[in-house]
Amino acid sequence: MASLKSVRFRRRHRLRLFLLLGWSAAFVCPASAQFTDFMSMDLEDLSYVRITTLGRTEHAVVDYPAAATVLSNEDIERTGATSLAETLRNVPGLQVARIDAFDYAISIRGFNDNTSNKLLVVADGRSLRDGTFSGTNWSMHEMILADLERIEVLRGPSASLWGANAMNGFINVVSKSARATLGTHVSVGLGDHLTDFLEMRYGWMIDSSTAARVYAKTQSHDGFDTSAPPATNDWRTQLAGTRIDHRIEGGGEFTVIGEWRHLDLNGEAYHPTLSPPYYQIIPDAREADQFNLSFRLERPLPFWEGTLTAFTNLEHIADLRESFEERRMRYTLDVQAKLNPLPRHELLTGFTYERTDDDLSSTGIFSFSEPSAQTTFVGAFFQDEYELIPDHLRIMAGGKIEQNSYSGLEFQPSARVIWSPLRSHRIWVGWSRAARTPTRAESSVNYLAATSPPTPEIPLPISVSAFGSPNFGAEHLNAFEAGYRFQPHPRLLLELTGFYNDYADLRGFLQGDAAVLFDPVPYVRSEVILANDVSGHTQGGELALRWQALPSLLLEASHSIIRHDLSNNLSSGEAAADFALSLYTKTSPEQMTQLRVAWNPLPQWQVDATLRHTSAFSDNRVPAYDALDLRVAWRPAPTWEIALVARDLLKATHREYTETFSQQSTPNIDRSFELRITFER
Repeated sequence: MASLKSVRFRRRHRLRLFLLLGWSAAFVCPASAQFTDFMSMDLEDLSYVRITTLGRTEHAVVDYPAAATVLSNEDIERTGATSLAETLRNVPGLQVARIDAFDYAISIRGFNDNTSNKLLVVADGRSLRDGTFSGTNWSMHEMILADLERIEVLRGPSASLWGANAMNGFINVVSKSARATLGTHVSVGLGDHLTDFLEMRYGWMIDSSTAARVYAKTQSHDGFDTSAPPATNDWRTQLAGTRIDHRIEGGGEFTVIGEWRHLDLNGEAYHPTLSPPYYQIIPDAREADQFNLSFRLERPLPFWEGTLTAFTNLEHIADLRESFEERRMRYTLDVQAKLNPLPRHELLTGFTYERTDDDLSSTGIFSFSEPSAQTTFVGAFFQDEYELIPDHLRIMAGGKIEQNSYSGLEFQPSARVIWSPLRSHRIWVGWSRAARTPTRAESSVNYLAATSPPTPEIPLPISVSAFGSPNFGAEHLNAFEAGYRFQPHPRLLLELTGFYNDYADLRGFLQGDAAVLFDPVPYVRSEVILANDVSGHTQGGELALRWQALPSLLLEASHSIIRHDLSNNLSSGEAAADFALSLYTKTSPEQMTQLRVAWNPLPQWQVDATLRHTSAFSDNRVPAYDALDLRVAWRPAPTWEIALVARDLLKATHREYTETFSQQSTPNIDRSFELRITFER
């Protein structure tokens, strides 16, 4: 095996070679290019850019009665990110914690972990939710970020229209139409941990009504040098896809998207044992394939100025690891109608259907009482939006009724009001009820979580196993929100949001049976059983400021704060109760602060800097940390761009996440540098 020193030498050699190629390409190109002036519009104009997801229909950001953030294609590009997760770091109130070189934990308004289950993420109508453990496998969902039109983030419940699991927040990723990506795009990259990066796209017009694009991407990463085991050592993802957009004569649009993704990962897993040190770090190679095919049809209706939209998606996943294997087929259908039956009324209604068939393996760490199962979600939603006083007062009310295979019927209503006494002021309030439905693991898993060493009170090792329960039900939330938007000048926007979330039936643990066993050695086997045992509330707020100080200089600042007050309801045993609460209170910081600068010093140059402060977690296993990211981009010619990205410049290494459930150590995140060259014509 090559030494760490030789590996680092090869990295530096590749980076020097890549820099030489980049500068050579720059000097053979004319230096007359310039970036599109992303600040050519006033913030007042930008805040009226219309978005589509926050109510399943078009709304201006500034006029929507919820805490909303929209990242434009320009915002995404200026992050310098190569993955979807990294693009989200600049969103106020969104906690993005990198676990290791591959995995992320991302949540909104607390409750963060590597299976963050209170945040729903959708890409072009397709849910990215993991049906087995919940959450989103962020790095598995590879995308061509240059082809994204926008990313829309809603902080707060969106379950009244999008259903269960849009509990604390909702993210929608919208890619560009094929008509907006005509021509060639090629981008290559290299860094000290990014061992190679290549993405390609070609778009063309099939005829006057139909456009298409084909695209592919591959990237591979080394693990972080300072990561403590277990960690990801190295990984590679691949993507290939196509999109076709056809404009229908007489009105409407038909879209087809087909994609294939592949993952190869060389990692490690934490395996509890009955002999000192009571755990092993074992190899855990992973290979996964995902295929999805989706169709979307939008047509005008002949009555009430209506529009009908139908979406369907077929997805197959085979995720094979040494510690766990999963094969899953998921079919989704979503139909909605937007109608204007009365003056100043907009009615939105529709139904959803999702069916999943899966096959889960059993290993020494994971086993399932039902290895194969079929689950369904069937729902209907409605919303009426009424402009009570034109341009001043608007009311939205609606809800979703949803039947699922785990907890039965769930009703998730919502009511919101927005008042604009003056053009520069908007005040909104909202109430929502949302649910988070159980997962396959929560209903049937047997997970060997940890082994505790002997103590003077119990002189034997204690093996702890967590069991799912078919009686585990949905978690519930009543959310109260209020917000204020103030725009005293076209170049200055201030947003303030406060929330109080009242939770019931959160996941906790009941102390199960305990017994002394003698095979293979004497030990105590302790069981904890999942139960809806925790309730309480969180409260907090977010403050965001956006100031276009000069035509070439944009400043953004944000601060968020959250407090938890949770307790156990049942007699679950002191150890189990404390452990359940620690899963919620020790995985998220109380405060996050961010400052972002976007500067175009010259027409051919871009400079972007983001400074973040994250407070310490409650048990200090993740100390407070500051992070500085920097991107410098130069466009020597209209078709070429050279960008250098540096992440985490302030410290050579820091920690962003703590694994509470298995008590395993958490890898450190290293400082990193990347260079990318992009050609587009």
